[in-house]
Amino acid sequence: MCRFCAATCGVVVRVEGGRVTKVSGDPDHPVSQGYACSKGRRLGELHHDPDRLDRALVGRPRARRTVALDAALDDLAAGLAAARSAGGPDAVGTFLGGGGYFEKGLVGLAAEWLRRLGSRSSYSTLTLDNAAKPVVSQLLTGTGAVVAPVVDWDHADTILLVGTNPVVSHGHDWAFPDPIRRLRALRDRGAEVWVVDPRRTETAAHATVHLAIRPGTDHELLAHLVRALLDTDPAYLAAHATGVEALRRAVDPFTRARVVERTGVDGALLDRLVDRIRTTGRVSGRSGTGLTMGPAPAVAEWLLLALHVVTGSMERPGGLWFNPDFFARQDLVPPPPAPVAEPGPASRPELPRPVGQHPCAALCDEIEAGHLRALIVLGGNPAVAVPDTARVRRALASLDVLAVLDIRLTATTDLATHVLPCTGPLEHDTLSYARMGHRVHGQYVARVVEPAGDRHPQWWHLARLGERLGVPVGDGPATEADHLRAVAGPHVDLDALRAAPHGIDLGPPGPWVEDHVLPGGRWQLAPPVLVGQLASLATDAGGGGLVLVPRRQPRHLNSVLHGRDTPDLLLHPDDARSCGLADGDGAELVGPVGVVRCTVQVTETVRPGTVSLPHGYEATNVNGAVPAEADPVTGMVRLTAVPVSVRRPA
Repeated sequence: MCRFCAATCGVVVRVEGGRVTKVSGDPDHPVSQGYACSKGRRLGELHHDPDRLDRALVGRPRARRTVALDAALDDLAAGLAAARSAGGPDAVGTFLGGGGYFEKGLVGLAAEWLRRLGSRSSYSTLTLDNAAKPVVSQLLTGTGAVVAPVVDWDHADTILLVGTNPVVSHGHDWAFPDPIRRLRALRDRGAEVWVVDPRRTETAAHATVHLAIRPGTDHELLAHLVRALLDTDPAYLAAHATGVEALRRAVDPFTRARVVERTGVDGALLDRLVDRIRTTGRVSGRSGTGLTMGPAPAVAEWLLLALHVVTGSMERPGGLWFNPDFFARQDLVPPPPAPVAEPGPASRPELPRPVGQHPCAALCDEIEAGHLRALIVLGGNPAVAVPDTARVRRALASLDVLAVLDIRLTATTDLATHVLPCTGPLEHDTLSYARMGHRVHGQYVARVVEPAGDRHPQWWHLARLGERLGVPVGDGPATEADHLRAVAGPHVDLDALRAAPHGIDLGPPGPWVEDHVLPGGRWQLAPPVLVGQLASLATDAGGGGLVLVPRRQPRHLNSVLHGRDTPDLLLHPDDARSCGLADGDGAELVGPVGVVRCTVQVTETVRPGTVSLPHGYEATNVNGAVPAEADPVTGMVRLTAVPVSVRRPA
């Protein structure tokens, strides 16, 4: 099973003489049906990466030495204990990255480890790309667990994809394997796919209609759709929603004329979209980082979900479903209640703590104030991923302890005091990441090759540190089997799952949120904090100049996989002429906090006034120009619709 994204496609791995020679799609897998993308087919390349870690390292780079694993764990535990003694429990923190999220069970184990330590200093990439979704889920449903609705691909007539490019990324927090075939099948049966994006993405090329929206104005478009369609299904609203009139007042200013002017979308196409949804009576829409990395992401996410409620498209054929997760089975066990609101980190108490985490926007503040002295990085690369790169690297280098648990050397290991080698995707048993798929499906996946050197799963290293610090996690799982049995949960027969080569498929999800999650069975359609933020945005008509948007690439995965993709700056021909630049020229992207050197690609795939640079590159790092500006509702940093300029190199 590929573990690079939420799609978790089934793969066949060929191993010859201990070397992975080929990775291909598994034709017998019930979900992905033989598909594997260009990233997944490079699992072997990642496994044999020349920068793979085999042994533990201790010391900053100039004084770094290879040591026995037990000695490294002892030294690290002593450093963590000293930091905790000097600064209190919050002086020790964790940063969870993408390589941590896809090691099954690590999220919960790391959270429990910190709780037992008494620390609130939890950070993750959630507040770099996705915090708006659990925050909005909490405000609309009372719990942050109902966060990943899935498109009803079998029945949807109108699919609305806002700021997401599933042909390349296969879904942000929802799974979309074999996307091109699925998009073709949708069109063949008469469904329409609408893509809202400032760039003509790979997905837009296969869509029915592309709306080239002005960056940062998604909330305007969505507010207008809610306004125009608010009375589509009054019977559903009467039975299943509260705050309808407050929502009506909130979206009333978003008239057609205003929204066409501010978003830059074609008015006739906007009318056609409204008519299409009204005629079919349902919509099935999802968003991605183009929306969640933007200004006021919770407002836009709220309006997208509200659009589904006002059209009666929640848990109805042709709308959205919620996967209860094969392992968690939230349709049988109610999700946890919303956490009690608490202040942010000591240096930024005004910031929220989405799902019990400090926002990454406060990471440098906490280090510079001396509140955070030791950080354990789990499968992440904050030296590249967190905005204001120069400041981040200075802050990380100043920590008493910076421990990195990873499979390979990174820009963050270059700054670390301790580096612990971890197993890669093919070297440990695991369970599928099940809650984002369009089917309720679970899979046990055995390792393909034995781990080399001192490599262990990240949970194993964390558990060993807990033992040394006197904070064992759970019953202290001693073996991989114990860990996975605990992670699988009481509803899963792990032996039966292990015996099923392609997992166990319970089929498409059925309705459960409406009856078992919503307070009184009703969606809370007008959370005051979001209504207030929308009103504050209503006076912002936007400005001129260039704005930056990120993008995904087919063969590039964050800072983990690079290939034939290059970090070119996409520039519209009109803007290239204004800047005096031509295709292939070197350029400087000038942002609020820095300058990034890059190469220009002149293309009409971006709308005028928009430039695009991908994330995840160390040399051409877009975060070197972008500040860690936090949204007050979600704590999310703003990584899209950022004002910038472009110039010839000085």
